[in-house]
Amino acid sequence: MIGRSLIDTLRVDVRHAVRRIARAPGVSLAVVLSLAVGMGSVVTLLGVVDSLFFRTPAGLREPTRVVGVGSCRSRSRVTCMRPYRPVSWW
Repeated sequence: MIGRSLIDTLRVDVRHAVRRIARAPGVSLAVVLSLAVGMGSVVTLLGVVDSLFFRTPAGLREPTRVVGVGSCRSRSRVTCMRPYRPVSWW
């Protein structure tokens, strides 16, 4: 049976992994901690990027009245005003 041999193979692999971790617990701890720090920093960074660029800023009652002020590259050198538009993918 294919299912039985798959379970046996999985059992052997898990036993081997447990033995390797027991031989070098310091290395295993370092690997787990570095993965945790890396994943935590990525999740934090993506949360910040999401809140800054893809959502309406907190505390705005009327986000349609917010404008961006900048300079235009035209001959009249008039200040340009663009309405605030949050990124919308759908």
